[in-house]
Amino acid sequence: MPDNPMTEAGFGRLQKKLDGIKADLIPELERRLGEAREKGDLSENAEYDAARERLWEAESQKAELEAMIMNSFPVKLPDEPSNTAGFGYVIEVRRLPNGKAERYHIVGVGEADFSNGSISFASPFAQAFINRNVGDRVMVEVPAGRFEYELVAVRCP
Repeated sequence: MPDNPMTEAGFGRLQKKLDGIKADLIPELERRLGEAREKGDLSENAEYDAARERLWEAESQKAELEAMIMNSFPVKLPDEPSNTAGFGYVIEVRRLPNGKAERYHIVGVGEADFSNGSISFASPFAQAFINRNVGDRVMVEVPAGRFEYELVAVRCP
């Protein structure tokens, strides 16, 4: 039974990526491997070795995506505002005491991308805020140390 929630958009992106690998990438790599195989002696055929390696990587990526999709389920994002942080919401936090504001979208494990402001619900940072209310002060343990934050706002994505 799936146990990893993902946003509907994130789940769709994974499925689209998997479909592309299965329908386009793997057949193309298999074609290239066949062409390289036809060139003769496989023991000294660098083109064959490279094609085989790329196909192996694509097959591994396909298996990884299939496992992630099989263990995930899409969750409709909230469309009503809340004062309580949770999966799917965008939270605005302020690091204390300097007041620097930061914004994060709490998403599934397989779709988190810190550089784009999305964090996994399973991360220690997100876990510190889930089920907390606007105005709450929260101590967060991260590799860089222990910091205090205030939950400033909870918004719909």
